Amino acid sequence: MQMTHYAMLAQALFALAVAFYLTRKLRGTIRAVVVRLMPIKHRISDESFNLQTRFSAVAAYLTGLLLAGLIYWGVESLTTQLFLASPEQQQRIYDIDPPRKETPTVLPPVPANDDSKHNEPESSAAPGSGSSGPAEEVDAPPPTHTSTESGAYYLQLFAFRDMDRAQTQQSIYEARLPRPVMIIRVNSSPAPYKVVVGPFSSREAALEFRNWQQLRGVIVEQRLFR
Repeated sequence: MQMTHYAMLAQALFALAVAFYLTRKLRGTIRAVVVRLMPIKHRISDESFNLQTRFSAVAAYLTGLLLAGLIYWGVESLTTQLFLASPEQQQRIYDIDPPRKETPTVLPPVPANDDSKHNEPESSAAPGSGSSGPAEEVDAPPPTHTSTESGAYYLQLFAFRDMDRAQTQQSIYEARLPRPVMIIRVNSSPAPYKVVVGPFSSREAALEFRNWQQLRGVIVEQRLFR
């Protein structure tokens, strides 16, 4: 996963600032090392003083570049370990498409002349008449579906346009919260990457969890992720 240009620029500026500060603190030590490495005849003359100054400046410049490079790569490695999602976490992105509307099932009308047949008791056959076979079974109508089915509830913490930022927040809250933290992508939303916690069985359970963890977020029903 590649870092954004702004993050890389901020990281480079931070590394240069820290390296410049450390170089200024080590300026006396660097000059002492340069003087000690010079021959004895070049340590006490006026000409050698200017030479020592130039050598010390070059050594300080090289030391600053080395420190800046080490700090830059160290901060990048730390950022990658703490905030960027692993390949396993990148796979934990769920696509939720808008729910399909169920078409109502139309039952065939029952003929009027069959009412008398259904109302007759099964034991109406006279004994010994020879009709000892089982009574004809009538198929029951299929169960109807109500339109007020309640789905799962989620606590939505963030919504981003960029998947990288969503995965960063997912990694942070996944280590903090005892409930699963996932990313749900809603294709029809202007900020499609939703960082949510859940699912919860009811809105009250999600609200209780939010108050317990002192979180800021909205409680959203799963069917609203369109």
